[in-house]
Amino acid sequence: MGLALNLHPALPTIPGIGHDVIPILEQHAEVGATLHEIVEKVDSGMIFHVETLPVPSGASRSWTRQVTQSLCLQMLEWSAQIIRQAPSVREAREALKRAGNGAGQQWGNLRRTRRQIANLVEETKRCDPASPIMQ
Repeated sequence: MGLALNLHPALPTIPGIGHDVIPILEQHAEVGATLHEIVEKVDSGMIFHVETLPVPSGASRSWTRQVTQSLCLQMLEWSAQIIRQAPSVREAREALKRAGNGAGQQWGNLRRTRRQIANLVEETKRCDPASPIMQ
């Protein structure tokens, strides 16, 4: 077996979907991306590395998408360099653990459904049509 990895476009506190909505609605101080091992349950595998950026005042949903996708691409390059140098899958996994900052980081417990995210967006649209979520 190989080493299955995922580049999740959010911090571990936001497993699953909603990476572009939740940080804006909940006024998070940071957004980020997470490199983790894929296991049976979505977004629950070992976290190898997390990259973060501060959220500027007035940040929009489109800004969040652009920034998190850029962080994912940076982590793809970073992880590919590490994996290329490893002689085996086991050693690649260990090298990612050593090089990354994921030790001790845990996934958040709140997992939202697509319907829940859609409802949050619709409610925001009704209450505040100029919300950064609409941008």
